[in-house]
Amino acid sequence: MKIFGVSIVKNPKAALSIALQLSILLFTFAYPLLYPKKADATLTTAYIRFDRQSAGAALAGVVCMQSTLTSGGVSKIFVTLPSSFSLSSTGWTSDTTAANLPSGATAWPGISGPTTVSTATSTAIFASTDLTNSSNLYCFHFTGGSSTTGTAGNSLTGTVQTQTTAGAAVETMNYATSITTGTNSEQIGVTASVSASFTFALSGGYTGQVLALGVLNSSSVTTAPYQVTATVSTNAHNGFIAWVKGTNSDGLHSSTAGGTGITSPGSFPTVTDLASSTGYGIFAVAGTNTPTLDAGYTPSNGTAVGHVDSTQFDRIAYLTGVQSGTTFNIGARAKPTSTQAAANDYSDTLTVVASGSF
Repeated sequence: MKIFGVSIVKNPKAALSIALQLSILLFTFAYPLLYPKKADATLTTAYIRFDRQSAGAALAGVVCMQSTLTSGGVSKIFVTLPSSFSLSSTGWTSDTTAANLPSGATAWPGISGPTTVSTATSTAIFASTDLTNSSNLYCFHFTGGSSTTGTAGNSLTGTVQTQTTAGAAVETMNYATSITTGTNSEQIGVTASVSASFTFALSGGYTGQVLALGVLNSSSVTTAPYQVTATVSTNAHNGFIAWVKGTNSDGLHSSTAGGTGITSPGSFPTVTDLASSTGYGIFAVAGTNTPTLDAGYTPSNGTAVGHVDSTQFDRIAYLTGVQSGTTFNIGARAKPTSTQAAANDYSDTLTVVASGSF
């Protein structure tokens, strides 16, 4: 008798050996057909990220998995933490709040619990369902009540394992982490300062920021047809304040006529109505961003004015908060007495200044 061309009639032991080898070879080829192999659970991505990694920090973190197995029958997750962590058995939570998950992650389906926390084995057991899409990175966030990250150390190991209801492992992730030495030792402080900024400008008027009143008469109030605009921009968090001051003690003064000029009646913050009085004064009008105008420069009618002082600056406008192109306008009015000396050089110079309140 020959098997594969080998004569075994005269050697029974050799025949038995060859027969056994043939049986093993046939079983090896036939086994995949008789008992199909269960698909491997392949973790494309898997990690546990702790919210804090300094010694003694409050325990919280994120568990993430992306698997090619989408029907493994997952019903629970065993999260085993490094033995050096200090665990409490109560107060744990889980969530899939977007703000607590990594960017681009998908909420882990069916997550709840943990149902059990074992301080003896450093394990928390969460309820779950299958990760049904191999393209998604599924994540959930947990907090560990009064648990902490324990003492400092490197290569601190643990596992995350998904299991079926019957307790069969579906996917297993081994991990290692590091807990740094000292409170807040995993954090970087960032400091900076922003330079203070302030811009101020006057523009408009007749020419060169002039409030030209023209020819005055004692029978009516004259209002300059132009106004000068003050513009303020600043990053001062308390905003800005602007003030005004005149130059001549007698208001509109004439070098030609001499004597007493057209004085500014009243005193700040009194408002005087020139319809029933005489003198010279100014008023303010709010512009962009509606700054607050001081009551002393906001007459209620078109014939009243605020006092112009030559010895002190009086507040004319202000506004709280950072400013960008905030504006207010300044105008002038006058009415001389019937005995005011004639001249064509009556004038005053207003100084308007502003400051940021930082």
